[in-house]
Amino acid sequence: IRHKIVQFVGDLLEDFGFDGVHINAETVQNNDVNYLIFLDEIRLVIGKNKVLSIATSHWIPNSLNLLPILRDFRWTGAYYQEVGLLVQQIVTMSYDSHTFIPALYRFWVREQVKGISKSLENSDTELFIGLSVSREKTRSHLPAVENLENGLAGVCAGLTDLKTVQGMAVYADWEFSQTDWEVWQTWQK
Repeated sequence: IRHKIVQFVGDLLEDFGFDGVHINAETVQNNDVNYLIFLDEIRLVIGKNKVLSIATSHWIPNSLNLLPILRDFRWTGAYYQEVGLLVQQIVTMSYDSHTFIPALYRFWVREQVKGISKSLENSDTELFIGLSVSREKTRSHLPAVENLENGLAGVCAGLTDLKTVQGMAVYADWEFSQTDWEVWQTWQK
């Protein structure tokens, strides 16, 4: 299957002249060696001049990753570093956090930004912070909590290195409302 995906990506870039590829493979476990091999194979097929961009899992501190219930479910800084050596862009999905109050979500996003930025500080990898505007209510996502305003507050609180964080990635664009646009415009001032 991996070989077919790699070949498909290579064919697309060759046939249509795309500048690169964005891979959203969910859910990749921490320290997954096969994912590193996959990224390396994609790089070999597309070449060094094409952009290899990926969507990633949440960051988790090493101390929490040692808990049996969480072990290797989310990515540690060390794995982010390894992956960062193989790609030019990382878009972290900073939503579906299971948080239930706005202040906790803002804190959680802040820690995601700080943790991932620190992990990538010695690389040339560009980091985009994925924020949700989804209205879908699930066990892991409450729209009143995980929204653009709270996400942007968390990002701004976590920014320490503008070299690493290149921008935001909003999910899902088809749910981006006039209210979201107004929030975005307010934060740009």
